Amino acid sequence: MNTAKIRKTTSYIMAVPMKDMDINTPQMIYDRINDSDEFKLKNISFDDKNVCPMLTVVYNGLEYIVDVKVETLQIDPDYIFCHPMPDECIRTLKKAKIGLTVSITFSDDIINSYFFQIKLLNCILPDKAAVIDFNTHRILSPMWIESAARSSAAPGPGYMFSINVIGGNGDKVWIHTHGLNRCGFVELEVLDCVKENVNTYASILSITSNKIISENDMPDEMKPMNIASLENSQNLSVTWRLWKDVINDYPDNIPGVGTSRTREHCFFNGILYIYPLVKKNKKPCKATDVHNINLENAIIEIASSETERMRIIAVETIPQLTKGFSIPGAKAIVKIEIDASENNNNPVNYEHIWAELNEIGIDDITCSSIQNSVFSDTLRQDDKIRSKITNITDWALNINGKRISPDCAFLVDNIN
Repeated sequence: MNTAKIRKTTSYIMAVPMKDMDINTPQMIYDRINDSDEFKLKNISFDDKNVCPMLTVVYNGLEYIVDVKVETLQIDPDYIFCHPMPDECIRTLKKAKIGLTVSITFSDDIINSYFFQIKLLNCILPDKAAVIDFNTHRILSPMWIESAARSSAAPGPGYMFSINVIGGNGDKVWIHTHGLNRCGFVELEVLDCVKENVNTYASILSITSNKIISENDMPDEMKPMNIASLENSQNLSVTWRLWKDVINDYPDNIPGVGTSRTREHCFFNGILYIYPLVKKNKKPCKATDVHNINLENAIIEIASSETERMRIIAVETIPQLTKGFSIPGAKAIVKIEIDASENNNNPVNYEHIWAELNEIGIDDITCSSIQNSVFSDTLRQDDKIRSKITNITDWALNINGKRISPDCAFLVDNIN
C-alpha cells in the first residue's frame, strides 16, 4: 500500500458576488447551468449532511456530483491574493457577507476535476468580486477565473496547491503546502529552515508538488523521486517521512512543532527529505541538512501532458504576448520547439529552447537563444532564431517589473 496516496479531501472554492441578489435562490443557479452549452444538469437532490442542494452535472460526457451552498464569508488573515484585483472588486470583497461555494471530490483525473470546478463556478455566478480557494488559502481574481474557464486547456498544476511560509520570533520558518490532500496525496513541508534559505526550499517543494500533480503519482514513504538535474551531473532527489514519526527530531521552539502546529497539519502531512548531492548510496536526510543547492540552471523534467497543456495556453494567449511586447520597455522570452533530429543519436526529435524575443509578427517571430542547445551542435547561446509563432510552447513577459505568463495573461489587458 502506498501511504503517499490518501482519500481525497473535498475541494472548496467560493465565488463572492458583486451583488448578493445574483444568488438569491437555487433556481437562479439551476437556470444558469441549463442555459450553458458546456453543462447538463442531470439531477437535483439534497445533501442532508451539508444542508444544501447536491447536483449531478454532466461535463464532457462525465458526471460530477457537486454541492452548491450560499455561506457566510470568512477569510483568515493568512489568505493571500494570487493576482492583482480591480479596486471595485476589493471594495466589494471587504464589505461582502456571503459567497457561493461549489464543493467537489476530485475524480481520478484531478486536473480536469479542478478545471470543471472553476468552469462551473464561473457559469453559475458570472458577475464576481473574487474567488476564494479555501484549500490553498488563496484569493483569485475574477478575471483570472473567467479567462481560465474560456480556455481549452486546464490551468497549471500550480493553481491546485500553494506554498506557505510561517515564521516566528526567531530566524526559523516552516514551509508547507496546501492543496495536495484534495488531490489524494500527503501535504509536504520543510521544518527548521533559516529565513535566508526560504526561496530554495520553497522552490523544491513547488517543483515536487507540480510533478506530483502533473503525473498524478507520488512515491511511497522513503522512496526516491528525482525532481531535477543540477550542474555537475548531480540529480536532485527527494522523499518524505510521515510528520508524526519524525517530529520529535526537531527542536520544540520552532514554527510547525509543538503548539504552533495547527490541527489541519496533524493528519496527512509528510516532512520532506533530500538525498545528499555527493557520495552515492547515502540515505536521505532532513531537507535543511543538504546545503548549497543551486537551482539556477536546473533542468526540470516536465510531463508530456503538462508540456501540451502549456503549449495550448501559450498559443491561445499570443494576442496578449503581442500586446504586452508592444508596450515601451517591455521584454519577453519565449520557449520554442525546434527540430533536434539532425543527429541520429539524439534521444528526442524535438527540443525546447528559451530565447529572448526580438520581433513578433502575425505568423513568425525572431529571437535570440539564451541557452546552448542540449542536442544540437549548431545552436548556441545568442544565436538568432526565426520560427513560426505556433512553435511557441511557453512565454514570459516583463513589463515594468511585472512578470506575466500565459496562465495569467489577462493581466496584460489591465496595464495602463
